[in-house]
Amino acid sequence: MVSAEVRAAWPEQVLTGTYHFRTRRRDQFNVGVDEVVWRATDGLVRRRSPEQLLLWAGGRPLMAVMRESGKYWSGLPEGPLLYNLAPAGATLIVAHRKQHHYDVLDNRLGLVVGRLEIANGPFGRARTRILDPSGDEVALMEETRLSSVADHLENADLLSRSWTRRRFHFTVDGERVAHIKQRYSMWRAVKFEFDVRRLRGRVDPRLILACGVEELSRYSTY
Repeated sequence: MVSAEVRAAWPEQVLTGTYHFRTRRRDQFNVGVDEVVWRATDGLVRRRSPEQLLLWAGGRPLMAVMRESGKYWSGLPEGPLLYNLAPAGATLIVAHRKQHHYDVLDNRLGLVVGRLEIANGPFGRARTRILDPSGDEVALMEETRLSSVADHLENADLLSRSWTRRRFHFTVDGERVAHIKQRYSMWRAVKFEFDVRRLRGRVDPRLILACGVEELSRYSTY
């Protein structure tokens, strides 16, 4: 069950529905220039204009994913974070504890709501143990094999990111309860769909969001 306090602090789509991350380039002139250069060189020259990775819910952008809290703010735990656009403020921080270990901090409520332990496999295939605040494992996130191979090829400049189609599944006792899936988006933007409708109180939905922030923050240049 999601408490009334959490419901008051977070969009309902993030807690019980669907939402997505999508990149947006800040300077529209540079967007056009980058697109022309990318097409003229058949994808050999990558875009250079800054990109935000935004959380969209209910048809509008609500938050931005930032790669590292310490780059912009002092006094916050180090790690990737989610930043609310209005009113402005850090909402969720995936704070480094030690190598491959993170605390998930709900900055609005001032609470550590769980932990993530990263145990990636071959080709950097994402695999994350999701723990509750007491340290008990409550779920597992795994990237599909095909997704990890495609991501490896993209990082080696052998595959356009428009064709990568990354996939992450969340399971509880072997049952799939949520997913993150890359969807097609125009203008070479990157879009990831989050679906938490089947959680039914078995996993804190903020931990699904935290996995996305940790894994996908590299798509932001901020």
